[in-house]
Amino acid sequence: LPAADGVTSRSASEVGFVDCGANLAHVLCVRCGSDLLVNHEWQRLMDAAYNGRFIELVTVVPCCGERLSLNDLGYDAPCGFASYVLEARNPRQDLTEQEVAELGRVLGCAVRTIRAHL
Repeated sequence: LPAADGVTSRSASEVGFVDCGANLAHVLCVRCGSDLLVNHEWQRLMDAAYNGRFIELVTVVPCCGERLSLNDLGYDAPCGFASYVLEARNPRQDLTEQEVAELGRVLGCAVRTIRAHL
C-alpha cells in the first residue's frame, strides 16, 4: 500500500478485538439472524470473553442457544480477533483478494481486512 498515509504493525502477547469503529451498527447471529447489539447481548458476550483474555471465543448466543464463535458472528462491517495488526492509514485502494491471500501465506495465518472508521 505505497499510497497510504502510513503503514504500521503491532503485535501483542494476547489476542484483542479489532473493530471497524463507527462502521459497526449490527452484530447478527448467523443461525437465527437476531441482532445481538439489541439489549446489549453482544457486549455481555464480549465482556465474558475479554475477562477470559479472549482465549475462548466460542459462546452460547442468548437468542437461539447455539454455540458460535464471536469471530464468526455477522458483523455488518468486518471485525475480528488478533494478536497482530498490520495497519494502513488512509489507503487509496484496498488490497485485492490475491494480495490478501499472499499476505496470509507470507505471515502464515489467516488475514482479514478490517476497514475502521474512527
